[in-house]
Amino acid sequence: MRFYFDHSETPQIEGRIDDLIAYNEHVGEPLSKRVSAFLEDGGIFAGNNLYFPLPFAKHCKVTYQQATEEVEDVLYYQINYRKYQAGTRVKTYQKDDSPFIAQPIGDGNRSPGISVNSRWRILDVIPFERSLKFDIELWHWGNTRMDYAPTTFWYGTKEAKAEVMGNMEAVQLSVKHSDKFEGESLEVKEVTGGETLTQAFLSYEWSARNHLYWKGIKKEDTLKTVFYSEKDRKGKLDAVFTHAPEYITVDMYLNGQRIFENLDLYSDSLNLKKYTVDNGFIKKGNNTVLMIAKGANKQNPKADQLGFDYLKISE
Repeated sequence: MRFYFDHSETPQIEGRIDDLIAYNEHVGEPLSKRVSAFLEDGGIFAGNNLYFPLPFAKHCKVTYQQATEEVEDVLYYQINYRKYQAGTRVKTYQKDDSPFIAQPIGDGNRSPGISVNSRWRILDVIPFERSLKFDIELWHWGNTRMDYAPTTFWYGTKEAKAEVMGNMEAVQLSVKHSDKFEGESLEVKEVTGGETLTQAFLSYEWSARNHLYWKGIKKEDTLKTVFYSEKDRKGKLDAVFTHAPEYITVDMYLNGQRIFENLDLYSDSLNLKKYTVDNGFIKKGNNTVLMIAKGANKQNPKADQLGFDYLKISE
């Protein structure tokens, strides 16, 4: 997506549409606001609104270039604008009360997901005359793969030109999607008893050092969660649960089909155990995980807790 101001031949703003419009939440509020929530059948946002000041005097052109010829979805857009009288002072956009550095989204810090870091130099001048080059150091403390997309906004005089144009080959590269769905990343839709939270111990062996923790459970209580997959997946399906002295017995359903029955999560010590379905299936779009409490182990009739680490499918 490109923005051209005052008949410029080169764009003053250029970037991947998901980085600018943020329908995958790469930017987040208040710069981008979601029009609607998840669609229950497809798991796709209906759209986003982008609020960003466009500094031009007389003319503005906005273009969109499709990265591939294969178009699965139809793109709809609307552009509204506000006019100001000559001489009106318009306040420069600031992310929040601390505009210089922020992390509006940190889902990917301890588990697979998206993280956004912004560094705003609105008030500080970076003087240069002919060219400016800068590097970004990208690293992670874990053994992992990261897809990243830097976006830079800058002010220049009317004669300033950006020599770097969009790299269409890079845009067409597929984003690496994890085959693992972390328990703590599941969206909790309904809990009929007890409460849920993310429990973290950096010294323990949970995937991403977290798990979905459900406590205060009574027999027949249910926990309904949802996760999204960008495609259909078939293969061996693993579910990893935490076992501990205070943990219950549970049934687990995936998209209405019971995949595990009477899983006894009791153990006299804290540990993890993997359960497997040979012919698992995760559909494209929203997937529902339902857990039904079946009761407690005889070794601890007062057990009222559950810990779920992750789902993983090997295609």
